[in-house]
Amino acid sequence: MEPTSAMALSLGTAVVTKMAEKVGENTVDSVFSRFKKIASQKWKTGNTQGKDLLEALLVKETFYRYFDLSIKKYLSVRTLYNRESDSFIDEIYHPLAITNNRTREKLIVDDKFIIKNENVSNIIGIAGQGKTTILRKIFLCHLSEGVDSKKIPFFLDLRDLRECSVTETIIETLKDIGINSNNEQITSLYKSKKIILLLDGFDEILPQNRKKILDEILFINHRYQTQIVTTSRPDTEICLSSGVDNFRVLEINEIDVFNIINKLVEKETAPKLIEALKSNKRLLETITTPILAILLCVCEKHLDTMPKNAKEYYSRVFNILYEGHDKTKFFYKRHNESNLSINDARDVFLASCFYTVKDLNFLSKERLTQAITRGLKPKGLDGKKDIENNVLEDFINVTGLIRRDGAESYTFVHRTIQEYHAAEYIKSCSSKTKSKILNKLLTEIPNNRIMVNTAVFLNHIDNENTIEELIIPLMEQFGFNEEKIDYKKLANHVYNVTTEKAVIIIKEKKMTGKGKQDNFNFNETMHNVDVGPFNDKLSSITAFDETGKHDKIMLPNIVFDSFLESESCIRIISELDHVKKDGIINSKNSISVRELVDKTGRKDSIISLIERLLNDIHDNMYIYYKIKMSTIKNEKELYLDLEDFI
Repeated sequence: MEPTSAMALSLGTAVVTKMAEKVGENTVDSVFSRFKKIASQKWKTGNTQGKDLLEALLVKETFYRYFDLSIKKYLSVRTLYNRESDSFIDEIYHPLAITNNRTREKLIVDDKFIIKNENVSNIIGIAGQGKTTILRKIFLCHLSEGVDSKKIPFFLDLRDLRECSVTETIIETLKDIGINSNNEQITSLYKSKKIILLLDGFDEILPQNRKKILDEILFINHRYQTQIVTTSRPDTEICLSSGVDNFRVLEINEIDVFNIINKLVEKETAPKLIEALKSNKRLLETITTPILAILLCVCEKHLDTMPKNAKEYYSRVFNILYEGHDKTKFFYKRHNESNLSINDARDVFLASCFYTVKDLNFLSKERLTQAITRGLKPKGLDGKKDIENNVLEDFINVTGLIRRDGAESYTFVHRTIQEYHAAEYIKSCSSKTKSKILNKLLTEIPNNRIMVNTAVFLNHIDNENTIEELIIPLMEQFGFNEEKIDYKKLANHVYNVTTEKAVIIIKEKKMTGKGKQDNFNFNETMHNVDVGPFNDKLSSITAFDETGKHDKIMLPNIVFDSFLESESCIRIISELDHVKKDGIINSKNSISVRELVDKTGRKDSIISLIERLLNDIHDNMYIYYKIKMSTIKNEKELYLDLEDFI
């Protein structure tokens, strides 16, 4: 789940001092020296333009401006806990873990962590897991002394691109500091292998723009072997594309939670909060992401009683922050501009979240105040002078749940906050309006995952309506029902939809043996292979699994990971050529997944695996929800009968 803000072009001494205190030698001068050292190393023939461009950047005064504009802001973060000022990333960062989807290797993103390859590496995590923070930590590692990196990092927020390409955005960034550049110079820089692109938030690109940006990312990597690291929520186009190595962010455990508390909460209070959590295992088990741990730290000083679960967290956070009562400050209450009651302010906030939840780019002031007006109107409060602006100021200054990112740009402090409260708004609507919204979600979710997280939250807080009008119809639309299901036919359909455009591309061939057919040694073959894109529509259903058994399922991983590592597949793949420097993908260096499956004679076993998965989902999700719905209706009928009796 941070957008670019307008930054002053002079380097603040306070920030340099803070960096010096926190990272020792890693000040602006240290970063400058590091970049100089990398730039001075041998360049490949033909990369003169890239070398000249880097030398222009490394003029000291120019670099200082660049540091302020494009480095400094990514080394600081602002969370709910420190909502009034930025903190240097290492002040609040707790090492998080990721796992390589292909090798299953667990990696700790610590002070010396970098990914060493020439691939596109995509860090996948659900909302609030810390994808952006991990990428910023990797950015810091590439800037730090003592880290084995020979590349200069360029960090970009993908949602800032708007209609621009990655290359155009780099050109504009350099223009802002007085360096004029062009496509040829940037291309020369890509070819040099002296840079790494860190691209944050693929899932926050507008859906209609994603293919263009994804194609550019893959082209830059395939054509120039430029290393790229991206972040995304699950199941976006980049997660399912060939040319991408996926890494998944792991859930935090109780030790992680305690360490985060010790890092953020005052020394006198932290042990008490940890003891309270230890005695409430049910609550502790729900804190599986950093955002939930941070929310607990924020709310702790305002709480008389601990929330029981994650749902209760989110339901209480607005009221806690809006009222601003701090038990450590004798119930000091923060002033608000709008003078709205807490109930009115909350209702307007819910509306604001709902009407902007599909906006993945910045929110302009006009867009936000329009949404606020829609929340005020039903209450007859929209006619008051400057009421929209005053409410917005309260959401920013009193709750901290919305923040400024530039003169006229705004974001929610975290997207999960927006999604949860958008779900609360849907729940609060009349039955007729709610049915219209759920029907709209029914048509949208199979093809667009923007609203999936909001719908999952809605299922937690409005179970009956969501099950009856969204989840069961969604599953029946997919092919599940109470009658006898032809699982083989359904599995074949799922297989065909999932693999329709999936191809295998040989980026690099690595054989420690001779590599000849008669001397083929499976154990000596380690090709660099990209697979995808897959169209995984099943994940839109499994997201609603309340048992936790299927909610993180990605069908391509389950079905094809072990298959592609089999000796029969690698034999066929080994006969292909690798992608040349021109980056052109053709029948000599690629093969469709379906063709490979057919050639190895493995289709029946894959269909059988999908059949078992569908059967399991039918029994543990579809039948579960049908029984749950029937139980809810029976209980309501019993309640009505009791009312008549009383």
